[in-house]
Amino acid sequence: MRIAFTGSHRVGKTTLAEEIAESLPDYEFINEPYLQLEEEGYLFSEIPTLEDYIEQFNFSVEQLQNSDDNLIFDRCPLDLLAYIYAVEKRKIPPLSTKK
Repeated sequence: MRIAFTGSHRVGKTTLAEEIAESLPDYEFINEPYLQLEEEGYLFSEIPTLEDYIEQFNFSVEQLQNSDDNLIFDRCPLDLLAYIYAVEKRKIPPLSTKK
């Protein structure tokens, strides 16, 4: 089974995931895509951009597709889709109410 945690930043996902990983010795803990990409040399913008979130999402999906069972992921790809949606929505001007 694969376990992925979801939630906004700084709510305790990593702490909870690490504690659960400690109690499940047959499971491997996988850091969130941001930290893995940063470790590989990806340069994120100071304020995250749409491209940053898309890169993290693609990385996360690729990990899921290429992984075995018994993994605990610190961040669920659905979180990244939500961030992509939120950032993209900011770029779309609101609909006019004038007729």
